[in-house]
Amino acid sequence: MNGQVQIALGLTRCNRDGKAGRWVLVLGLLLWWGGALCTAGELPEQGRTWKYVSELSEQELQHIDLRTETPRGSTLPYLPAEPYPFSPPYTADEMGFL
Repeated sequence: MNGQVQIALGLTRCNRDGKAGRWVLVLGLLLWWGGALCTAGELPEQGRTWKYVSELSEQELQHIDLRTETPRGSTLPYLPAEPYPFSPPYTADEMGFL
């Protein structure tokens, strides 16, 4: 096959037999592995950053609304009915909006 046919069919190898692509892959994996090692030591120290509802104090429970059916906006039904800024008790939609 001549060179133009090979180019049209995508049969040519570019950049010295594809070695550049291998180097990009190797460097990407090394960077990912190094980042994973650096952050792996920090995760256990941080611990859990959330609570179950059963673990919330009475004061914390006063600031949230646990209803599953909450009012929605009339013009935009995917937004809460209450305009921003919201006031406690916060619904799940309002907490997700923030």
